[in-house]
Amino acid sequence: MKLHFQRSGQGNPLVILHGLFGTLENWGAQVKLLTEHFDVIAVDLRNHGRSPHSAEMSYPLMAADVLELLDDLGLDRVDMIGIPWEARSRCNWRCTSQSDSIN
Repeated sequence: MKLHFQRSGQGNPLVILHGLFGTLENWGAQVKLLTEHFDVIAVDLRNHGRSPHSAEMSYPLMAADVLELLDDLGLDRVDMIGIPWEARSRCNWRCTSQSDSIN
């Protein structure tokens, strides 16, 4: 699934994931500060914000969506932060993909 995202700033890539029922806009103030030091990629996950909506919803699917976005952006390694609910997506993706792409 092609996720909606906003990218700004310069530096090492930093992916930001919102919490349950949130959108990338929830991170507005933090993004402004982080763009001074990072290439910030704020993401709307599936069924949230301006990303596509689907009847299918699971942590493995959300993790796969983020991986697809990273591939589309040509990013091999990123740092990632998020609200605890989305940390499950991050953990699920890292554990199931056997990848070291996310710090």
